[in-house]
Amino acid sequence: MVYEPNLAIDLLCTHNVITRSLEVAAEHCGQSLRSGELDEASKDGFIDYLECIRTVLTTHHHLETQKVFPYFQNKIPELPVKQLNQEHGKIGIHLIKFDEIIPDLKGDSLIPSLEQLNEALTGINHVWYPHKELEEKYFTVEKIGNLLDKDEMRGQSEIYREFIIERYQPDYLVMPFQFYNLPPKERDIWAQKFPEIFTHKLISTEWKDKWSNMAEFFYPDVE
Repeated sequence: MVYEPNLAIDLLCTHNVITRSLEVAAEHCGQSLRSGELDEASKDGFIDYLECIRTVLTTHHHLETQKVFPYFQNKIPELPVKQLNQEHGKIGIHLIKFDEIIPDLKGDSLIPSLEQLNEALTGINHVWYPHKELEEKYFTVEKIGNLLDKDEMRGQSEIYREFIIERYQPDYLVMPFQFYNLPPKERDIWAQKFPEIFTHKLISTEWKDKWSNMAEFFYPDVE
C-alpha cells in the first residue's frame, strides 16, 4: 500500500512507539526490582532501549513545540498550546533524570538506580497518557486531512522528516527502536517515510549487529 502523507498518522505512530516503550521499560524495571538484579544478558540492550526512549520522546516534544504547534495554532484556534507545552515540561523534569540514571545502571549502585528509574517512568506515564489523548483529540486524520492540501501536507511532512533524521542519533539504534516498537501493520508507514533507511540500512549486518541487543524489548516477531 502506498502511504499518502498525513501528519496525524505520523503523530499517532510516534505516540504508539512512546506508549509501548514506556510500558516495556516500566515492566522490565519492575521485574528487575522484584528480583533484586538487572539480568546481565539483557542489561546492555535495556540501557540502549532507555537511551532511545529519551531521544525519541525529547525529539517528539521538541518537534511539536518548535514546528507542529506554531504551524497549527491558527489553523486549530482551540488547540491548547500552552497546556500541551506545560505538559512537555512536566515530562521533561522526569526525563532529564535519565541523564544520571543511565550511567548509574552501568555501575555498582544498581538497586537505587532502578528505584530512581521506576520513579521517573511513573512520573512520565502519569503525564503522558492524558497528554497524548488530548493531542489526539485535536490531531485526527480527518481533521488534518481537511485542513491541509496535498502540497502543504507533503511540505510539512518533509520538514518533520528532516527534523527527526537530524536528531534520531545514533541512527543505527534510534531508527530500529522507532520501527520495531510499532506493530507490523504500522511499520510500512515508516518504511515509506524513510525509504533510504528502512530499505537498506535497517536490515544490514552493520546496523543489526548494533541494535540486536534491544530485540527482546521489541515486538515478538522481531529477531
